Amino acid sequence: MNFAIDQISIMGVQNDLVELEGIIAYQMEKGWPDPNLVTTELGDVLDGLAIGVTIGEYAGTIFTN
Repeated sequence: MNFAIDQISIMGVQNDLVELEGIIAYQMEKGWPDPNLVTTELGDVLDGLAIGVTIGEYAGTIFTN
C-alpha cells in the first residue's frame, strides 16, 4: 500500500471526526437547533471508514472475516 494513500485516508477520517465533534458541540450549546447536521456528518465519518477498510482489504493490509 502506498504511504501517501494511507495518510490521505487517515486524514480524511480524522478531519470528518473533528468536524463531527464541532457540530455536536455547537448543537449542544445552541439547544440542538438542527440535529440532522450530526447525522449527516456521522454518515461522512462512516463513509470514510468504509473506504479505508476497502482500500486496506484491497492492499492486503486489513483483513476482515
